[in-house]
Amino acid sequence: MRLGTLLGVVVMGAAIASCSLERLSRAPKMEQSILGRWGEVNGPTTLEFFQQGTVIIATNEKATSAYYEFVDEESVKIEPKFRSREMKDDSKVWRVAIRGDQLTVVDGGKATRFHRQR
Repeated sequence: MRLGTLLGVVVMGAAIASCSLERLSRAPKMEQSILGRWGEVNGPTTLEFFQQGTVIIATNEKATSAYYEFVDEESVKIEPKFRSREMKDDSKVWRVAIRGDQLTVVDGGKATRFHRQR
């Protein structure tokens, strides 16, 4: 009985580790792909993602610095470094997709396309 229980625990551990490794292997790919500067297609906004987990979001009027982290392989949490007094939690979760040099960001149901700048 002990051998059967031990074997079951080992098999379950291996299955859990396999799932975790698969999830981890996909997330770093997206984390690496998003790095760099992106310009909005037909718009004024630029996004510049840095390896340290920061992003600069700039328009013609202003630039905002924020922290970012991947929630999963399709979602990025954006948290402003400086919060407004009116809003206790200004953080957002964006759905993101990268295909080649195209980045699509979905924020609140609105999709915005960006092109990688070199």
